[in-house]
Amino acid sequence: KCPQFISRLIFLDPICFALFEPYVVYNFVYRKPYKLIHLYLYYFVCREMGISYVVSRHFWWTQNNLYIEQIRSCLNKNIPIYVLLSGRDCIINSHAVRDYLINNNIDYYWVPDIWHGGFMRDKDTWKKICEWIS
Repeated sequence: KCPQFISRLIFLDPICFALFEPYVVYNFVYRKPYKLIHLYLYYFVCREMGISYVVSRHFWWTQNNLYIEQIRSCLNKNIPIYVLLSGRDCIINSHAVRDYLINNNIDYYWVPDIWHGGFMRDKDTWKKICEWIS
């Protein structure tokens, strides 16, 4: 409602660009963990009481999907958009999101060897995020 206060947009492992894909819901809500990283996400993210309650009861998947066209039409100005994509993301198809960003001329930072949320443990990625913020 106040686009004049927005100076940049930063998306870290954005599921918002792929919420219309059925595999996203499956990967987050229903998939049983079969790797250690999946087990970590399952117990500490997907099954955390607050997140689980919101996703199960109060999350309208169709209302939370975001398209690049919506961003541009709401802001009515060109602002920097930064996107970090994890190449081994286990929730979204990061390759499809990367293609979507390329088709819409959005720059992105591709980290091929980390999982969803893995940027929190990667020093180089944190430096890049800090550059975007400052």
